[in-house]
Amino acid sequence: MKRITCMLIAITATIAAASATDEFTTDASKLPEAARTYIAKNFPSAKIAGIKIDREMTLVEDYKVIFSDGTKAEFLPSGELKEIENKSAGIPTNLLPKAAADYIAKNYSSIKAVKFEIQHYGFEIELANGLELKFSRDGKLLEVDA
Repeated sequence: MKRITCMLIAITATIAAASATDEFTTDASKLPEAARTYIAKNFPSAKIAGIKIDREMTLVEDYKVIFSDGTKAEFLPSGELKEIENKSAGIPTNLLPKAAADYIAKNYSSIKAVKFEIQHYGFEIELANGLELKFSRDGKLLEVDA
């Protein structure tokens, strides 16, 4: 019985140690190439304040990048953008899909987009006033949530 208990404790400790492998760095070379390319293109003068590499066991789940201006970007393990957010300064409209940027300019011109998130159905944009705009993959407005 003691042997089984000791073995279970050892297995639990090993699993806990293996799953607690998140990494924190400022080294952009730890990001996938696609993420580095996106950052270089869209944030050429931005300084990376920190990068959190989220891991589940030994697999990378995502990369969270925080820039010195407060912008946060999240990337998939492949380096594709998953989400971008800046609650205070907003997100530049050139980072949004054109159809969504045009819709916001026409209907909410005085309100900043503060969050852009890619979803399975398309994407979602949160405005500074709290409205959430949901778009299909081809940029058609699906829903406005208050």
